[in-house]
Amino acid sequence: MPPIPTSELLLMFKKLNPFAQKRLTGKWAVPLALFIVAKILLWSAAVAAGFAPLDARSWIRWDSNQYLGLAESGYWFSPCDYDPSVFCGNTAWLPGYPWLIRGMHFFGIPSGTAGVLLSNGFILFSLLLLWNLFLQAEARSWPLLAMAAMFPGHIYHHALFPLSCFLFLALLFLHAVRKERWREAALWGFLAAFTYVTGVLLAGVVILSGWVLWRSTKVLSWGRAGTAAITGGGLLMVLLIQQLTVGSWKAFFVIQSKYSHGFHNPFQTYLNNIRPLWELATQKKPRVVALRSRDGRLLTASEGGDGPLIGYTTMIGDWEKFVITSVGEKQVALEGYRGQYWSVSDSGDVWVQSTDIRKRSIFALTRIDGDRVALRGVNGGYVGFEEPGGVLLVARKPEVGSLEAFEMVELPQDTRLRTVRAAQSLWVGVFVVLTLGSFIKRRPTPIQGVLLAYTLVYWIGPHIIATTGHSFYRAESLLLPAVVLAKDLPRWVLFLFFTTAIWLSWEMAPHFFSSLLV
Repeated sequence: MPPIPTSELLLMFKKLNPFAQKRLTGKWAVPLALFIVAKILLWSAAVAAGFAPLDARSWIRWDSNQYLGLAESGYWFSPCDYDPSVFCGNTAWLPGYPWLIRGMHFFGIPSGTAGVLLSNGFILFSLLLLWNLFLQAEARSWPLLAMAAMFPGHIYHHALFPLSCFLFLALLFLHAVRKERWREAALWGFLAAFTYVTGVLLAGVVILSGWVLWRSTKVLSWGRAGTAAITGGGLLMVLLIQQLTVGSWKAFFVIQSKYSHGFHNPFQTYLNNIRPLWELATQKKPRVVALRSRDGRLLTASEGGDGPLIGYTTMIGDWEKFVITSVGEKQVALEGYRGQYWSVSDSGDVWVQSTDIRKRSIFALTRIDGDRVALRGVNGGYVGFEEPGGVLLVARKPEVGSLEAFEMVELPQDTRLRTVRAAQSLWVGVFVVLTLGSFIKRRPTPIQGVLLAYTLVYWIGPHIIATTGHSFYRAESLLLPAVVLAKDLPRWVLFLFFTTAIWLSWEMAPHFFSSLLV
């Protein structure tokens, strides 16, 4: 019997199961394949770092525990043990994602496993939405979807974090906005703002996209204003829930204020982010130091670099390392391992939170004897322990005593994480500029106008806020939808971005598993 030609076999397959063939190869195959490739990359990185990729605990880091706490115990807000005048709590985190974890927990699924499963499910469905609604499942667009699957920071899409959940809702929101389905857009926007703290920025996206498209359509819609208002209502709902549960609608802002919120020059913030690359190119090696008190304790950036400066351990680890930068004659700034600078609060407390070198982050350096130094804050107070045996560092005393003198220990320049993090910021910045630049001389279509607005808001917004609560390697991962706008870039440029994105993913992943990425 002669063999059946391949073309006839394919025709037979279509006739026998046209629905399965259409659904699998047309809508699912490419996103599913790229999702699997991304999983293989991250699993390989986990194994290389000595972690079990199928163990949910390998994907739970730092803020993951805040979401798990919300899922299991709800909100809490009370004075801190170390200082009753300061409030601690988990009210800076939003409840949408934890409530989903709690829902799965009712079915007997452990909270950690539920969170990881949710994250993976949402990123898979986000790729499906991107492929079918924004790239129209065109074969020539698969490189763009591949870039989305490997987008810098994508490890957080697979870990126990709400970023993939937010992306799924944001894509539904963007699709509804470009179709001008305002009720749908308002629903998805509300849920996004209820799920992730920067979700409220979608209100700005819908307004900005209206301006972008008005230039060509000359038509404005009240639906946009209503959608923006309801989107902002997602955060208002969180405030109401906190009023009912912890007794304060301001609890969200009180805890968020600990993470250096404020308005910054976005250009300067971006330059600060990529500065380690300039140091590498100019072979200007930064000084890495540790500071040891007279009783042998090392100064430490507590809470992974988001808390007060403390003196506790006697062993030098990553949180005891500081990059010291000269900013003037006998004036320095001290940068923690995660990129946050020491800063002095109004009350004289010293926190390691500032994302750039501001006035409060500059200290006068005075040599006392030998390797011992003293650091005076902008308020005139010297950094030191408030009392013998104390843990917290303050900058209140006008003179140097034994509690304000520290030995400065020079350390090897281990700055790989700083360099890779800067490389990611450069990658994202160049990608955004090239993508947006391609629209300077042409009018965008509705889908392009919405994505242009989203890209601008979600790239510039974090640089203005410059908050440690939204680490840039996480915030930058939310720019994934921008890949749709790169369709007209040359193929060799897309290939270059894709290969470097894989390199960044491989370099960043070990720092996630070792808890250095927060």
